Amino acid sequence: MSVVHETDPEGHHADDRLGRPAALRVRIRRTTRAVLLSGASWRYGLRLALCIGLAQALVSLIAVPRSYWVALTVTFVMKPDFGSVFSRAVLRAFGTALGIVLAALVLAEVPRGWWDVPVMMVLAALIPAFSAAKGYAFQTAAITPVILLLSDTLNHQGFGLVLPRLYDSLIGCGIALVAGYLLWPESWHARIGDRLADAVSDTADYVARAFARQEGSDPHARLRARRALYRDLSTVRSEFQRA
Repeated sequence: MSVVHETDPEGHHADDRLGRPAALRVRIRRTTRAVLLSGASWRYGLRLALCIGLAQALVSLIAVPRSYWVALTVTFVMKPDFGSVFSRAVLRAFGTALGIVLAALVLAEVPRGWWDVPVMMVLAALIPAFSAAKGYAFQTAAITPVILLLSDTLNHQGFGLVLPRLYDSLIGCGIALVAGYLLWPESWHARIGDRLADAVSDTADYVARAFARQEGSDPHARLRARRALYRDLSTVRSEFQRA
């Protein structure tokens, strides 16, 4: 992967000569161009639009309690990081089921009132703990009872919130799994080989520049090469997560 050096209206390099990020207006221009011209961005937009459209069409034809949960679930599963939609859909369904079991136990055993405060403190503390150590399914399992208890505090519906949350989450995960994953064969495979090859190539370029002592060479090219290498490694990490 080569590093492209833009120029500003005065003809100077847009990249900082010390390898630091370019000016904000330059980064905004680059990001806008990348979004408008990126095929991956357009495909993701089509996938998300299709899933949201199906979710809204379904809840308009079928009476679903709290139908907005379906679209929210689709949005959470179809996160715009080009990660694995399949794993997030399966893990979110599994985590939601676990969280609903926990919420049902709390609603059955804990009297409503001031007892909600210590219970909410304990459940809220599980969110960062599970997020850091256990993964997406357990994070969802920790968030779900907190959301249900907050909804019960506002609406006083108790167990009337449990099954609708389960149904809506499963419907949303199913829509994302079919319309956001199975219909797009290119999303079935991670592009590790190409990304890793780019990282190896840029690593070789960076090492060569780091040990080069040639007269007349750009003294700051090594810093720009290092920034390109960091971007490559971040991309490779994302592809391994997808795999």
